[in-house]
Amino acid sequence: MSTLTIRNLPPEVVERLKERARRNGRSMEQEARVILGHRLAPRDAVLDQVVARWETLPSRPSSAKVRRWGESARRRGDRGGAAPARTGRKSPARGGGKP
Repeated sequence: MSTLTIRNLPPEVVERLKERARRNGRSMEQEARVILGHRLAPRDAVLDQVVARWETLPSRPSSAKVRRWGESARRRGDRGGAAPARTGRKSPARGGGKP
């Protein structure tokens, strides 16, 4: 195991970490390990979590729609971003709203 020292954390970050650790019944050090472990999890583990969550949704798009979204994201060069939010409003470029 390695040791990591983090200096010059803003006080508000330290307070948020303390609060989160308290809520989860962990020390600040344990909480930091959990956060880093989740944030830096291997890609397959993250995809497994996404699939597990996806399966619990009561309504979801068809696999064909998801595949088209993924292909479109790859063509645009997206790197893991979320699908664009749907606001129900037309964009200015499509004749809706103000520029």
